[in-house]
Formats: sequence, structure tokens, C-alpha cells
Amino acid sequence: KQNHRGLILAAVAPKAPAQMHSRCVHVGLFLFVLCPLHSFSFLLSIDLGSQYFKVALVAPGKLEIVHNQHSKRKTPTAVSFHDKTRTFGDDAVASAPRGPAKTPMFFTRQLGLNYSNAVPSGVEYHWLPKSTYPYVLGVNDSGTLRFDFGEETYVVEEVLAHLLGFAKDLAMQAADGISVTETVITVTSSATIAQRKSIVEAARIAGLPRPSLMHETSAAALQRSLDLDLSNRTNGST
Repeated sequence: KQNHRGLILAAVAPKAPAQMHSRCVHVGLFLFVLCPLHSFSFLLSIDLGSQYFKVALVAPGKLEIVHNQHSKRKTPTAVSFHDKTRTFGDDAVASAPRGPAKTPMFFTRQLGLNYSNAVPSGVEYHWLPKSTYPYVLGVNDSGTLRFDFGEETYVVEEVLAHLLGFAKDLAMQAADGISVTETVITVTSSATIAQRKSIVEAARIAGLPRPSLMHETSAAALQRSLDLDLSNRTNGST
């Protein structure tokens, strides 16, 4: 089952226009209204899911969902550390059969979790299902899940930072190299405070400026409010 929260909007906004924008675009539009842009900057919005993510940008004269290198709006939440050159999204998924133990997917579910007391010291970390997490795993002193890729090791926030950096690069290419001034990332309804802090930390590691979070329910409500046509309503009507 796909965990793509953008599809929620179809349920909360029946009879929406055929070319309805993604929720992350409207988050960007909301920021565009509240935060006037400088001449050479844009706002970055990321709709982050455990299986897919979307990117949108708001720049002078431009408001759009960003397409990835395969001309798709939806990109798999996957990073490949199999080769010296990092690959992301569809490319990472395509290379996964050659190096499944070095291609993290579904890793956002582990953000903010503390595994300090998950297993006794010296025991291999196999409590996660191998079908979803076929990796060599460890736990840092802080309790954060760690991926061991031979000579390289990354905690889950650093893996997400690689992906967020890729999302930023996609947006900058679409904006012809204009710099990012602010970032908004959606979070799930079940996200804990620790998970939200982990996402913000990953955004900072990725170099995303002024990262902030927006609850997916708030984003959906914003989407609905922008879709409503109130032009024919009189004062006091409901």
C-alpha cells in the first residue's frame, strides 16, 4: 500500500478541478502570500512520505511541482550507496537488486526512534523485517539507528539529509539555479516530537535554509480552503 499522503487531498476535496495542484504547491502558495520573495530566491516545499516524496517551489513568476530527472512528479524515497556516486529515487530503486544492503528505503519510519535498549550489547540487530530492511544495522550511543555500508556508516537522519539535498538540487535546477531562502516539509499525523526534530535536523544537515514543518492535516485543510469557490455566497451564508 502506497504511503503517499498527497492522495488524501482527493478525498477531502471532491469535485476538484481536473488539474488540481499537489498539496505541497499550495503550501508554497501560502508562504508566497505571507513571505514576499526577494528578486533572486525561492521557497522550497517537500511533501515527504515513507515511500514517495514530492517537491514544489515558489519563485518570482513561478509556482509549480518539480519534475525529477525522469520527468515524474512523484519520486521514490530511496537512496543508493552502492556506487561511489550517490543515486536517488527511481535510479536508486533500479540499482537496488545489485546492492540491496546499500539502498535504504522506507527508512523515514525509523526517524526519532530510540533503540538504545532494543537488543543486548553484542547481538546483531535483526529485529526489523529483513524484507523491508535488508541492511547491516547498528545503533549509536544516542540510540539512533545506523546503517553500516562497509567503510561508510550513516545514521538515519544523515540518510534523509542525502535525499533532502537531492530534492533541493531538483528544485534549484527547475528554478535555473536561484537560491533557496526557506523550506517547508510536511509531517504525518502520527509523527512524534522526536521524529519532527529528526526531520528538522536532517534538513539542517542537508543545508536547507530555515526548515520548518507543516502538519499534513493543516496542509490538507489549506488545500481545501484554496479549492473552495466562495464567489457566489452572500454575507452570513454557510
